[in-house]
Amino acid sequence: MKYLLYPLISLLLQASPSLAEEMPLVIREAWVREGPPTAEVLAAYMTLVNNGSGDITVVGIDSPQFGSVEIHRTVLEDGIARMVPQAGLIVPAGGELVLEPGGRHLMLMNPGNPLKEGDTVDFLFHLSDDTRFQFDATVRKGGDQQPQHHHHHHHSIQKYPMDMQQQSSASLTDYIRSLPLYPLPHHLLSRAMYSAARWQWEPWKNAMIGWFIDHYRIDLADARITDPHGFPSFNSFFTRALRQGARPLHGTDDSIISPVDGRISQIGRIADGRIFQAKGRSFSLVELLGGDAERAAPFQDGIFATLYLSPRDYHRVHMPTGGRLQETVYIPGRLFSVAPHTTRSIPDLFARNERMAAVFDTTSGPMAMVLIGAVFVGCIETVWSGVVTPPHRDHIEVTSYRAEQPGIQLDRGEEMGRFNMGSTVIVLYGPGQAEWEPDIQADNPVRMGEAIGLIHS
Repeated sequence: MKYLLYPLISLLLQASPSLAEEMPLVIREAWVREGPPTAEVLAAYMTLVNNGSGDITVVGIDSPQFGSVEIHRTVLEDGIARMVPQAGLIVPAGGELVLEPGGRHLMLMNPGNPLKEGDTVDFLFHLSDDTRFQFDATVRKGGDQQPQHHHHHHHSIQKYPMDMQQQSSASLTDYIRSLPLYPLPHHLLSRAMYSAARWQWEPWKNAMIGWFIDHYRIDLADARITDPHGFPSFNSFFTRALRQGARPLHGTDDSIISPVDGRISQIGRIADGRIFQAKGRSFSLVELLGGDAERAAPFQDGIFATLYLSPRDYHRVHMPTGGRLQETVYIPGRLFSVAPHTTRSIPDLFARNERMAAVFDTTSGPMAMVLIGAVFVGCIETVWSGVVTPPHRDHIEVTSYRAEQPGIQLDRGEEMGRFNMGSTVIVLYGPGQAEWEPDIQADNPVRMGEAIGLIHS
């Protein structure tokens, strides 16, 4: 049965964001340093070459021969070398990135079997645009001492490299990939996915979940339910809860935490009433919040962060700081894909897609969270009112909570909503109210609970 269902599932789940394109990434001189037969950690080195016109971001790495693969950088502190985990790798457009002994490298944890000189190790790179890249490396003897792993696995506030840059402008391939999205019946497709994702027929939902786990390399270790067959529907799998303690809150009470697992699409200041979308593109703050200048006024000259959730990410949205809900605004619109290639190529993308804005009052001033819909993301929920959409409406709806007593108060890190497929969250703060951590930049991978900014006391 599953062999009959897989083609339909593949068509449904792949129709929107990721059409195939030629990969400009090239791997040269990839090798793994041979270790003793009892070694629990090995190291890999290579040169990554980007022949394309846009930066390439590696957000995750797998190898079937190892339990896990981590990106590390060797740093010297008081004359002692130690390994510091890195969140990702950025290969600049038209440039290269070298992984070498004494610098960045891959740490290969818990080999399944001992490896000897001449063996081959398979790697799979997960890129920020939801594509994957496979290659292999040869095991050989190295001239330097085998790197020692110091087990700095706290994954507390990870500081990302400063060489992560803003996305490049749209390429011809971006426009070609985005063009077919314009005539698509976005809401009809999303309604079909809404029904398919909630169908509880066991062969269907198990096949759908199995395909998704295999295709996107989903790890259920952090989930409250770890058995793929334990979910009553695909939607319950996609919006799965995490086990207690899986996402600790970092920083202090004044820290702004990432509200989601995902990637920083863009981050910065709101200038002249506009928010940066991609190189050469911006959109109106007023339009983002439903066309009401009074609602947008507290955020003029403030700061914003746009966070993209890929299909493989955890899809519940949490509070970056605590706050009391003031109002919500439902804004109708299209449902374009919000994958990286569409943010580069579709003008005013986030201000034309269907969305829900929630405005909060915090101890430091106003804060807004805008949940952006996308194709197949035809369902946005909040913890206080349940499903916001569907149904799709053709007019803006504003709901005020200011007069409610005791009101809706949500703490920092508390869940505020969820998506039913991958999408985007935009967080807004007023001027002088907060600042982002200086080393949190566009294309940084983030996890919910990670400190990304600081509230001014």
